Amino acid sequence: MKWIKLFETFVYEDITFRPKNTPKLNIVKKPEQEISIVKKPRKEISITPKNTPKLYIPKKDKYTVEYTTPTFNKQISKKEDVKKYVVSPLLKACEIFWDKNIKTTGSYVWSIQAPEMIGRSGDYICIDYGSLSEENKVIAQNIIKEGNAYEMDFPSNSIQLIITKKGEHTIQEIETKSIDIANRFVGQDLLWYKPKTLDSRIKELELGKSKSSEPQKYDREIERIKKDWSSGKEGGDGSYFDPQTQTYWASKELYDKRPKIYPINWLNL
Repeated sequence: MKWIKLFETFVYEDITFRPKNTPKLNIVKKPEQEISIVKKPRKEISITPKNTPKLYIPKKDKYTVEYTTPTFNKQISKKEDVKKYVVSPLLKACEIFWDKNIKTTGSYVWSIQAPEMIGRSGDYICIDYGSLSEENKVIAQNIIKEGNAYEMDFPSNSIQLIITKKGEHTIQEIETKSIDIANRFVGQDLLWYKPKTLDSRIKELELGKSKSSEPQKYDREIERIKKDWSSGKEGGDGSYFDPQTQTYWASKELYDKRPKIYPINWLNL
């Protein structure tokens, strides 16, 4: 600081000393950097025991059973209907039973129809024991004694033939074993199907009439049937009328399977 005489007036000057060559600092604040953490997906490791059989699940088509739906006591009148209710590994065996006039009442393959139950139960085919011939009943009883079948209440009066026991099995193993069991039985007369007679059809309608709030509809239907029965006009799609015995069959195929000698109870239903 110093005093300066200027035009006889003293002025006080404030002088600030700075170090020479001092650069002026220009401070710019940098934006904060965002940090994102990406979690890597965990790699799944599946361990398959050695020698585990490969299970094959066939694709569904219009002729394939809904796998998760039980297929018991389904009414069929043609061989081609079998594949609508039986999965592929048991199909050939069930067709063999059809050709031998043995009625199947159910079947199941766990690896296809209930994969979560694999290992808990075996695969099987059920047949109607009551409609077997005497020879086939003996065969069925022998299989039961071997521990490869047992009697069951549902489907009623049926025998469950055990195709495979607990554990995992290939489709080929299931198919081969089921065919082997079916081939143990012999061909027999058609004993599980009864054709309809005029009397049996009227009895069905009379039963429906007793439970209906419009009984006059059933009266008209009974009169129509009496008129059309002898002419062969009565029956649903695919049915067949035999004029000789005045009976209706669910299909021509069943009619062709009829025994040479009619069981007494067929025409007295």
